[in-house]
Amino acid sequence: MDRITVVPSTRGVPPDTQPLRRVLSLIPPLEEHTAALLRHVPGQKVGRQEYQPGAFECVVPVDGQRIILIEDTWVTGAKAVSAAGALLAAGAENVLIMPMGRMVQPKSGYYPEDHPYFEWIDRPYDFQHWPLD
Repeated sequence: MDRITVVPSTRGVPPDTQPLRRVLSLIPPLEEHTAALLRHVPGQKVGRQEYQPGAFECVVPVDGQRIILIEDTWVTGAKAVSAAGALLAAGAENVLIMPMGRMVQPKSGYYPEDHPYFEWIDRPYDFQHWPLD
């Protein structure tokens, strides 16, 4: 890992005041690697379940770097995956997305009522089996 960054706010929160980034920059082993690498392009939207890497732009060179991209809450993953796409397009070697939390919305309409997802979220987490069997 070369750098750690967070998915930028799409609501105009400046990168230096984004709470998650500020917390990461206070942890001694991480502070030297934590940086605001991306910014949200004003006027660009990322809809649910859309891939829009053009909604973010790299503000520092990332050529050949391995980056951990932290997302505070994963709902559909659209913002995080789009931000990762922007980093890759800017030359990052690879990007690992790490969500801090997962918002489960069973009545969101993204899955049919009989989708296995609803059974999976009720099971205890088992790394070797979840969610495949």
